[in-house]
Amino acid sequence: MLLFFTLGFLLPIIFKTKLKTTILVLLCVSISIELLQLSIDVLTGIPNRVVDINDCILNIIGGTIGFLTYILIDKYFFSKLL
Repeated sequence: MLLFFTLGFLLPIIFKTKLKTTILVLLCVSISIELLQLSIDVLTGIPNRVVDINDCILNIIGGTIGFLTYILIDKYFFSKLL
């Protein structure tokens, strides 16, 4: 969740994304990670990681919290600097 918090915080800074776009990117990255874990398990035959939908949900929640934190900091901190 902490990794996705950082991603959700940095996406609007670097790419000026909106909430909907940020959530879509977070979803794609999270699903990609889960598919990579599944692929590694299938190809090696050794169950290393568990593929779980809860991971995707928590990753998106973490990223959304990061995005909302950016919005709060941008609105209340940076607006006072200008």
